[in-house]
Amino acid sequence: ISAYSVAKAALYRLVEVLHEELNAQGFDINCIAPGAVNTGITEQALQVGKAALGAVYEMSEKVKAQGGDSPDLVSNTIRRLVSPPCDGLSGRLLSAKWDAKFLENPAPVLTNPDLLRLRRIDDELFQKKG
Repeated sequence: ISAYSVAKAALYRLVEVLHEELNAQGFDINCIAPGAVNTGITEQALQVGKAALGAVYEMSEKVKAQGGDSPDLVSNTIRRLVSPPCDGLSGRLLSAKWDAKFLENPAPVLTNPDLLRLRRIDDELFQKKG
């Protein structure tokens, strides 16, 4: 799981760098996290066992039993992302499962360079305590 997580972060960082290089020429590039899709990683997690993976194992059991998130989440995210209202939305990390609301009205994301980033913090996802 650690190698997988690091690879995902590296891929997103590549998208950030390519955005900086290509955006001035009119290219938009984004990274989409598909959600908990039933893949070979699910099978590997189940083989490793709960003692080694804890919550990841439990999530893998759930994905296996319920079929995981639908690939339609990704295709719908892409369809929305390439629509005219999202022109200029680039260099971002989008969760197909959780970020659709940002694509319905992309204006706040287009004007806030900190939203939908790997290191994002906003009032909805993160709230200071005390």
